Amino acid sequence: MCGILFQVQSPSGESQQDTWSTLEKLNARRGHLTQLCNSSHDLGPSAQDTYRTTIPQHDTQDIELSFYGAVLHLRGDIVIRQPHVSQACGNVLIWNGEIFDGITVNVHQNDGQVLMDQLETVSFQSTSGQVHLNLFLKTMVKIEGPYAFVYFHASRIEGS
Repeated sequence: MCGILFQVQSPSGESQQDTWSTLEKLNARRGHLTQLCNSSHDLGPSAQDTYRTTIPQHDTQDIELSFYGAVLHLRGDIVIRQPHVSQACGNVLIWNGEIFDGITVNVHQNDGQVLMDQLETVSFQSTSGQVHLNLFLKTMVKIEGPYAFVYFHASRIEGS
């Protein structure tokens, strides 16, 4: 499981930046506190990262989106950093969960990356916003297991 944070703000919202920084620090420290309480296990974040993007607005200030993901490596051969960002179109996924069934994830794979790959396929198959929404929901409803996520469909914003 992972820790995820998401924030939407106008770039002039500097006072909120303090809150964001504090939340990032607290999430990182959570692993150190757990480590102190149970020194026989390494339960801290295996990796953490932040991704920021801006949505241009025509008649008002641009909107800044901040995505933060802390990963506790439980599955797969290597640690996969979050947020997951599509190099092809800028879609973003931050994932906190485990996929037990519904989407095939083998023991050598990271479930968040497998889900992002599925969502990218959905994005490329979509001919309109409604088609994308329907395919997205069909993908998500198949997942069995606990999860929370934030998904930003950037390619839809650019295509508007």
